[in-house]
Amino acid sequence: MKIRIKRDRPRRPEPSGLEGLEKADIQAIDRVRRAVEGPDVEGPDPVQARTQDAGPQASVRPRPSHGRSFTQWLTLMIAGLALVMLMPGWVVPVTVFLSLLTVVTLYYALGYDRICRLIVAWYRRLERRDPERAENLRARAAYWSKRVSDWTATLPESWTQGLYIPDFEPEPEQPEILQTDPFERLSAKA
Repeated sequence: MKIRIKRDRPRRPEPSGLEGLEKADIQAIDRVRRAVEGPDVEGPDPVQARTQDAGPQASVRPRPSHGRSFTQWLTLMIAGLALVMLMPGWVVPVTVFLSLLTVVTLYYALGYDRICRLIVAWYRRLERRDPERAENLRARAAYWSKRVSDWTATLPESWTQGLYIPDFEPEPEQPEILQTDPFERLSAKA
């Protein structure tokens, strides 16, 4: 069963933009348009102007923005501070405690090896997509690792015994003698 909707008024034609103009006006507009777009117009070719090399500055690309600007961060911080001030006093400590509890629970549920594999896989993906940002992250991790290592050096030896802090520094190239297997060298001599 089809339902038909009755229309009381007829449909209006789509406006073309030239409805109120007479034929002579349309022809005049068309002549001006052809003159402007014609091949004998003097001035730079827009396609050629876009493709010409602008010198040494042409190779410098603007750095892509990775994230929010300072004003956006400032706005978020002010909004967050206002939200914290309006909350009851117990909400912030409970939220921090539950967040830490969630992180610790995930760590014990997934295990140390799986967490390490996930972090390494995430870093490799970041390194493929944005090498500059990955290097910046590695440099910051190396800086903070060095600071923690220096701080633990001031603690008593019994407190830090067996503590391993990664350095996040790039691995130096091995000398040529260590790049080959020593057993292959010995078998070649025999």
